[in-house]
Amino acid sequence: RRAGVAWHLASALALGACAIGILWFATADHGLRRAVALGGAGALVLVAALAIATFGELGDLSLQYARDLRAQAIFEALGRGETPPPYVVYLRPFSSTDQVESVAMAAVASGMQGSALGFVMTRYELEQQIERATRHLGPLVCLGQSLEHVGAGRIAVDDASWKEAVLRLCGKAALIVMLPSSRSGTLWEIEHVLTSNLIDRTVFIDPPNAAISDKKRYDQSREWRAVRDAFAAKGFTMPPDSRVGRLLFFGQARAPTLLARLDIDAEDNIARFFRSVIRIRKVERPA
Repeated sequence: RRAGVAWHLASALALGACAIGILWFATADHGLRRAVALGGAGALVLVAALAIATFGELGDLSLQYARDLRAQAIFEALGRGETPPPYVVYLRPFSSTDQVESVAMAAVASGMQGSALGFVMTRYELEQQIERATRHLGPLVCLGQSLEHVGAGRIAVDDASWKEAVLRLCGKAALIVMLPSSRSGTLWEIEHVLTSNLIDRTVFIDPPNAAISDKKRYDQSREWRAVRDAFAAKGFTMPPDSRVGRLLFFGQARAPTLLARLDIDAEDNIARFFRSVIRIRKVERPA
């Protein structure tokens, strides 16, 4: 993200300089003035577009930095033995970051009646959607480096203490959202969840099977086979991989008691599933 902002700024400055140079040069030759001025105007439009994109990137980074600070404050409060405001923990393999997404058509509306003028392709990234869907429950936090990704608030820990950090965060979390995988660290997290009382407040995510390319390093169908084996080893039944993606909640059972299709572009459906889990927990474990 930071590299993207720098690229936008450098491009905007370069194009702006070119546009000014072209417009200045156009005044030297009256016959070329009109044609070159049009080119300069086009370059200025590009500069404006890049500037808008840059400010958008800066806005995203500013909001993410605030999330990172809030996540760090929650972690430090837990370390002091305090009870912070409600929060949600996101457990995932680092290799899945920015690898699970979907693209859908979104309507472009305008006018007093909000009438649709057309449609554009919109990118939906899983972690960002989960962050939006959990806001009514509390901030979404996870381990990682500050500003490495826009989504959950990041908490930086070293390699020697990450397990202790996971235990600390999960112990007081209102909800745990887990993207299980075959990676050794995630398998340790799975075992901890399945052998503790954490499973009755954990939502598992079976993401959709996206096509694997040079940019996509996370092969969901391959990961899920190892996930099922890890659950079976502890006496739990995890359903086969769903090609379109799925949300799963076990509660106090050995098989999922609540399942729903995962549509990454349907943020409200994800939030509704989380609310259902909270209601079930209140019934099973009344205050």
